[in-house]
Amino acid sequence: MPGEWLDNEDEIVFVLQRLENTGLDEDEKTLADFKGISHSAYLIDQLYYWRRKLQWLRDRKSLPRCLTCGSDEVMSLIAPAYELPLQSFQHPNCGGTFRTAEDFHGMQTLNEVIDSEGFIVAGG
Repeated sequence: MPGEWLDNEDEIVFVLQRLENTGLDEDEKTLADFKGISHSAYLIDQLYYWRRKLQWLRDRKSLPRCLTCGSDEVMSLIAPAYELPLQSFQHPNCGGTFRTAEDFHGMQTLNEVIDSEGFIVAGG
């Protein structure tokens, strides 16, 4: 079963401050070059992306939730003692299985549209 992962506000603020104060790092410049985008245009894109992400997170009212049953009683897939992702675990309410994924809010999808509170509003 899919579960939400909400970004850490402090980490987003850190990235924004770095971009605003020092601009792109070498990896970001390499990525911009690979995409054929000027460094200044890529910096503008990144600032826009991270500001929108921060605003979305600040507008969010609810806790992360199970995207199948809607429960906000979810657990992290990170093993705190080791900071390693767990492969999967069973959701205690609906019996579904959480698995790790590389998806995040704002990605284009052909399957489901999820609002900022974690509810499916289209697709699925």
